Amino acid sequence: MMQQQWQQFVQTYVKNVSPIIEFDRDWVSPCLVIEKGVQLDALENGAQLRWIMQPRTAASLANLNEALELVVPPALSDFYCSCFAHHLEVHFAGKNLTLLQIWNEEDFHQLQENIIGHVLMKRRLRQRDTIFIGFTEDDEEIIAVDVASQAVVVERLGKEWEVELAPDLPTFIDQLIPAQ
Repeated sequence: MMQQQWQQFVQTYVKNVSPIIEFDRDWVSPCLVIEKGVQLDALENGAQLRWIMQPRTAASLANLNEALELVVPPALSDFYCSCFAHHLEVHFAGKNLTLLQIWNEEDFHQLQENIIGHVLMKRRLRQRDTIFIGFTEDDEEIIAVDVASQAVVVERLGKEWEVELAPDLPTFIDQLIPAQ
């Protein structure tokens, strides 16, 4: 199942990378690791904190199905809905990628709004529906999932995708390497 595969990858990522983030009092997450006895209110903005993946249940992208009149691939829903985490820096076939994740509930709502905007833009351009999952070092490229084929692709902003990275998300995830 994709949900378990993704959670396992994120846990392995956190174990190998020990990610650190600057604390932002206005952008709190269940992922933050706060030392025992330290109160959240006592933390200064900018404090360096570790974060860990937190499993998530009862979340889905089903409302996108209605809003966009499409069927979000179940693997894509698992990718975004199975855990809270910060963005992940990874390598795939020699490319440096950043994969987007959900930091908190507000982030989840913003993500859905951005997905709706992205799909509507693709439709205005008469291009295939894709849903973004990350980006490359090139500001003009995003990593996305083609909704119809479920392939993971590289897409230049405003253009139809031309490069397939993997036939599906599980295959893509199997080939990811956490960046150190």
